[in-house]
Amino acid sequence: MQSDRLGRVGGRAGGVRRVVFGLVATLLPTSTPAGGADLLERGLAGWVVEGTRERETQGLREPVWTYADGVVRCSGHGFGYLRHEQAVSDFRLELEYRFPKNGNSGIGIRTVPFTGPLATRPSQAAYEVQLLSDAGRKPDRGSCCSLYGHEAPTENTSRPVGEWNTVVVECRGPRITIEHNGTTVVDFDQSTRRDTAAKPLSGSISLQNHGSQVEFRDIRITDLSSERLPPSP
Repeated sequence: MQSDRLGRVGGRAGGVRRVVFGLVATLLPTSTPAGGADLLERGLAGWVVEGTRERETQGLREPVWTYADGVVRCSGHGFGYLRHEQAVSDFRLELEYRFPKNGNSGIGIRTVPFTGPLATRPSQAAYEVQLLSDAGRKPDRGSCCSLYGHEAPTENTSRPVGEWNTVVVECRGPRITIEHNGTTVVDFDQSTRRDTAAKPLSGSISLQNHGSQVEFRDIRITDLSSERLPPSP
């Protein structure tokens, strides 16, 4: 079984690890017919843990984020993010996620490194695509696949706890669309709103640890820098 863990990094080994991550992040995997570059092709290489890194279980310290058999798992302890170091601007991000039990997570887009202050969270510095196990909930600006705090999805298409869900996020200039389980639920132009007009048009992608278990797989990204959608009506 292939296994990749991110945990304690310190001293000289930590310096080497950071250098390796930096080198890998400049070389995204090649695109594939399945739908873009596979961001898990090298396991967790190119990803950085920010915030809570470890948990203690029966006297042993274990990493909060792990990778095995094509699945990234967050144990749900503490708070923080797993951020990909490669900056992107216009792109299509495709992934699947699953909550083993009721949970809360998110996808940061065009974001900055999280260093602790609220201002460096994706929901503040850029955008968070909210992920919740909230099947049946009335959609609002805090429900699943909302642009958290800014734009509510048109409908709630969440599947029951334990089932895999698909998300496709497209960013082209100021226009952001979100597709959830095959349905487009957000089509948003940040330039039309005073509270979002100045938000960044490039940055990193991240996955959120919000204190609950969550799994991700099939994380793929396609560069759309040569394409632009027309402004939203």
